[in-house]
Amino acid sequence: MSVPTSSSNESTTAYPPRFWWLKRGSSLALIALLALGGLRWGWGRAAQARLNEAIAAARARHEPVLPEDFPTSTLPEDRNAAITLQRAGAALVEEANWNAMGRWKGGPLTPAELLRVEVIAENNRLPLQLVRLARSQPDADWGIGFPSSAHVQNFRGVARQNALCSLEQWVALRNHAHGNDSESMEQVLDLLRQADALDQGCSTYLPHLAAMAFQSRTMAVLATITPGLRIAAGRDSPSAHGGAAQAAQIREAIARLLDEHHLRDGAICMFDGTRVIAIEAVDATYHGGDVLIEYGAAEVWLVRPMFVLDASRLVASFSLMRSAAAQPNWPAAERTLSRSTSGWTDLDRYVHVLSSDFSFWRLRESMMHFPTLTDRRAAAIALAIRLYCVDHGGRFPAQLSELVPAYLPAVPADPMAADGRPFGYRPSAHPPVIYSVGRNAIDDGGTSLPDDITGGRRWELPDAVYPLGPLPPKPPRTSGNSRRPPKRKTPPPG
Repeated sequence: MSVPTSSSNESTTAYPPRFWWLKRGSSLALIALLALGGLRWGWGRAAQARLNEAIAAARARHEPVLPEDFPTSTLPEDRNAAITLQRAGAALVEEANWNAMGRWKGGPLTPAELLRVEVIAENNRLPLQLVRLARSQPDADWGIGFPSSAHVQNFRGVARQNALCSLEQWVALRNHAHGNDSESMEQVLDLLRQADALDQGCSTYLPHLAAMAFQSRTMAVLATITPGLRIAAGRDSPSAHGGAAQAAQIREAIARLLDEHHLRDGAICMFDGTRVIAIEAVDATYHGGDVLIEYGAAEVWLVRPMFVLDASRLVASFSLMRSAAAQPNWPAAERTLSRSTSGWTDLDRYVHVLSSDFSFWRLRESMMHFPTLTDRRAAAIALAIRLYCVDHGGRFPAQLSELVPAYLPAVPADPMAADGRPFGYRPSAHPPVIYSVGRNAIDDGGTSLPDDITGGRRWELPDAVYPLGPLPPKPPRTSGNSRRPPKRKTPPPG
């Protein structure tokens, strides 16, 4: 019997080749997924450990870095200036004259603007009264808290406070134009209190940004009214001198300007609060935040360690900014900030998403803090000089040291100078000026006048110069091609 042979077209292998490659490909894919998961697990642990180390380092310096580190307090309503200022903002009446004043560019009010402000002030007696009441309330709590970063960033009261600041500016300038410098100085004191109140009890950046903006606007009002400020002699009442300000009001304003603890505390608290927001942004991203809203949950989970690592960088960066804000002058702050990474490449903007979003803080906010301190001190010196001139028959002091101790407790140091030097002073200039060395920290003699007395491009010039009187008229603008050939005279007919 013959043994049957296998057909030549039957396969001698257990599985076809395509199944052999599928089996090994699936194994390799499984190994790759396990390796990727292991790498992701290790990456996540390392990233979280680095963030925990940064948080622990901040806490070791006794800095609040998590929501539970911030104190909570409830102020009685009669001591809370924030509630009174919020009521004042809510009571504002904005009508056609208000909208027309939106075109005001600063400086003294024109006759038409004075008429508009008369109507605005009449319609807003209640808000002005509430602002005056807030000045007598020592504390402020705006009710801003954590952990909701969205709640922190949506500080709705700032917009109304901004409008309230505009009202106070206009009324202060109106009073000065009408010769009522006593009430004009009261408005200045109201403005200073409003700005300081925004820096009280807050733990985020929007109130502090508003506070610094209000400081700048108050300094612009002072720059406008100080050169012509009328001050009553001795203990006479303002009515005895037709509304002249009293020396006590000037001294109170000088003391308020030189009391910088609210501004400094507000700057430090701003960086503390923004550091918390940066840390919270990691969880917001992981739970469907706006940063990666177009990606799915798997993609967000995969890149989460990148955001955690970036948050640890932000904790260290904001700690540097916090330390810089506490420095006595801008050069010292700049040296502190130089320890952080400067500049961003295109790759950094993709890898360090959170850091690139927050990177504007180092240049913007730290640079605003010290110029604001400089503006306040310069305004205090200008008021002291004005008071000196009134007491000495219009004569300017030969040097700033003559203001001590009758008008100033000490000549303030220039916050932009590295060596603690006082402000520069040029009494023989036209007009006399006081000046800071400016952003470059180099004394250029205070010869670069700003565009106008209220500031103009002051901080873009070599020195930050503060004129103590009207600026000389600007020469007419001419160009090299503006010369025209003389017209040819034609003889008269006949």
